Amino acid sequence: MNATDASRRYTPGIHYIWTTGSGATHSRLWFTSGLEGPWDQLVVMIASPLLDMSDALIDNALGYVSLDPTEYHRRTHLRRQALLGRARQLGDTTQGYADYAAQRDAAPAGP
Repeated sequence: MNATDASRRYTPGIHYIWTTGSGATHSRLWFTSGLEGPWDQLVVMIASPLLDMSDALIDNALGYVSLDPTEYHRRTHLRRQALLGRARQLGDTTQGYADYAAQRDAAPAGP
C-alpha cells in the first residue's frame, strides 16, 4: 500500500496534512523548529486537521454500510466553528458544513 497515493485518493482536500505529517515523522527537526506563535493558533493547527480526518473516516465508514453521515458532519463542524471562532476569527465560522466541504474538496491535492 502506498500511503501517499491513498491520501491523494481518499482525502484530496486535506492531502497537505499527509505531506506535512510525513515530513515531520521522517525529519522532525525542520518541523518542530518552526512551531512558534500564539497558543490559540497552535491549537487550531493541531486540532483542525483532526476534524477533517474525522469527516473522511465518517464518510468512508458510514458510506460502506449505506448510512447517512449528515448528523456526524454537523456535530464535527460545530466543533470546527467553535475552534476557529475562538482562534481570533480565523476562517469563516458562519459557513455550513456543505459549503466548507465543497471548498475543502475543491482544493488541489498538492505534491
